[in-house]
Amino acid sequence: MVTSLASPVLTPGDINHTSQTPSVSVRSTAKAVQRNDKFRGQNSQVATQTHSCHTRTHHSLDQRMTTPKISSTTSAPRKSQFNTLPQEVDSALSVVYRELEGVPLLRQKISDLESELARVHQESNIQRNELALSRRVVERARMAEDELQRLRAEATKRWVYTKEITILKVKNQELESEVTGLRSELNKVHHSLARVETKAADNARLLNH
Repeated sequence: MVTSLASPVLTPGDINHTSQTPSVSVRSTAKAVQRNDKFRGQNSQVATQTHSCHTRTHHSLDQRMTTPKISSTTSAPRKSQFNTLPQEVDSALSVVYRELEGVPLLRQKISDLESELARVHQESNIQRNELALSRRVVERARMAEDELQRLRAEATKRWVYTKEITILKVKNQELESEVTGLRSELNKVHHSLARVETKAADNARLLNH
């Protein structure tokens, strides 16, 4: 900021001195007016220079904002070419330059993040498919285990039935052997009865004679 130069002010001493010595007062008043005009001219010149400097600053800043020259890497803060600017404006311009220079890095980071996000989505889809496949495999394994248990139970029943059939076959053979023996004995009895009947008939004929 530019501090305005204060205009000279006549003191009461100057006024009294003027009233006491008219010729000196006129000369003093003329000199005071000349100094006042000189200070006003300096203030006007400083204000004009300040306005022109600010105008050039805003114009240059607009040009740099519309067509910035961005570096691919972050460099050290630039020193403003407007040495007449205040420190706050120079610092603000340096911050703007640094922000503009960081735009390519931000774009690269965004691109990297988008690529990483796409990779994560792809891996998530792969894991989801693998999980679905694992569930199907587990379901098939469970069904196969149930079928195996059923076959084992059926085989056990068949083994029991086979054992019972074997036992029944043995008993049947024993019964058949027993029946065969009984039939043989029955035939022997029939033969014995036949001989007895024959002898009885012979004895009866002998008694009748």
